[in-house]
Amino acid sequence: MEDHVGHVRAVCAVLRKEKLYARLSKCAFGRNEIAFLGHMVSDEGLQVDLKKTDVIAQFQAPTCRKELLSFLGLAGYYRRFICDFAKLSRPLRALTKHETHWSWGQDQQRSFNALKLALQQDPTLKLPDFTHPFIVTTDASGFCMGGVLSQRINNSDHAIAFYSKHLGPHVLKWPAHEKELLAIKNALEKWRPYLHGRHFSVYTDKSACKWMLHHPKVSPKMARMLTFFSQFDFVLHHVKGRSNVVADALSRPAVSEDPSSVRAVPTCPVPDLSHVVHERTDACALNSHLLQQHMVHSALMRSIPLEVAHLLLDDVELRGSLVR
Repeated sequence: MEDHVGHVRAVCAVLRKEKLYARLSKCAFGRNEIAFLGHMVSDEGLQVDLKKTDVIAQFQAPTCRKELLSFLGLAGYYRRFICDFAKLSRPLRALTKHETHWSWGQDQQRSFNALKLALQQDPTLKLPDFTHPFIVTTDASGFCMGGVLSQRINNSDHAIAFYSKHLGPHVLKWPAHEKELLAIKNALEKWRPYLHGRHFSVYTDKSACKWMLHHPKVSPKMARMLTFFSQFDFVLHHVKGRSNVVADALSRPAVSEDPSSVRAVPTCPVPDLSHVVHERTDACALNSHLLQQHMVHSALMRSIPLEVAHLLLDDVELRGSLVR
């Protein structure tokens, strides 16, 4: 509280000096959380404003392109809270194209329900602690690429932000290692304010990326990427694909043959991952935990109608776990 009082006095002194005024009705003092631009900011981290989640919960299935764009605009504003936004929204975004005939089917309804559900889980992103190093984990596969910005503090895993993006038609033709380097480049661009001027680690499941960073002969395209990377101070680590579960979840299809890749609620118990920890570094071990926190698990499904769960998950085994 003493620090808070000192900060208020410092701000008021600057306002007085510059002859500026603050409207008292828009000021809040001595609070541990505050609503700001559709978010709740507190000492716990960053959350979606509950008023906005109520609006999302009441949103009906769109009946035209204009209504769909309105929903995607609202959901897109909070995409940093949704670890697989690009792939979840893909069936919906396909309908926004003018040359596409409007046809609302099961895929679109499933995507719509999944986005609504993801934003109603009350996800919390931790605030960054600049006294600890950052960790960037990326992956590019299928039609998407994605990444997660995180920190490991006091043996606790902190997810700070997620990003996912569709690959353009020309990028889909690139070799796998070039897609992976593009995913890293986009992640560094997006999180430049956190990373520039600081030493951090980058994890990828493509071992060729480490080799490409030091290859004496590269294409002009790769040379531009390497020039961009030279602005940052980071160490690139290779992690096996089966261990790179968080970023994989951002770039691969929503339903996998492996139940461990299905979305889980942040409050669900995290399974014992000790049998795979020896295959990665301590810094990368946090990514298994983050996936379990942000993927849809049967514990969540028990809190929603079974017919909605069936729309979200097509896998027979997973549907069976809901009934049990």
